Amino acid sequence: MNRDSNEVPTRVRRQRPTVVVIIFALTVVALVTVDYLYALSVTVPGAFAGTALLFALLLATRPRQSWTQRISFAALLVAVAIVIRLVNWTPVKPFLKDLYTIRPGMTEADVNRIMGRYVRGTGWPASINGDSSRELRVPNTVVFRPTGSPGDSNWGMVQFQDGRVLKVDFSPD
Repeated sequence: MNRDSNEVPTRVRRQRPTVVVIIFALTVVALVTVDYLYALSVTVPGAFAGTALLFALLLATRPRQSWTQRISFAALLVAVAIVIRLVNWTPVKPFLKDLYTIRPGMTEADVNRIMGRYVRGTGWPASINGDSSRELRVPNTVVFRPTGSPGDSNWGMVQFQDGRVLKVDFSPD
């Protein structure tokens, strides 16, 4: 094989797009996975956006790429991250979007307008003795769940003081 031939650089050049496509695909899979499992784009949107931008920069700084390719891959990855943010993979994601619109100082009526389409209550029996006629309650707190499915313990907890929202928290399964 002649060292001056163009065969080796051609092979290397052909492999570079494959590496970029693999990095891009792995990034998309990672973003979808963390958003599906943890609704990261809602619970910690800064971390989700930062992760997407970090990978976009990683793709944009690859050597021997034209500026058009760099900008294209980065823009495409940001667009994919935005689409992932908009997709409601599970009932938990829209639930969290609504829960996090509740602000301290709102009244219980305001909260009910926002969370009215969700299940109210813990879904757990108040007693471990088998008496399931009463449900477990949390003092000064209204608990909402995204679904009424058995075993759904994703709790959106809205704590009240003097008839106004004091604190909003989410307790996942």
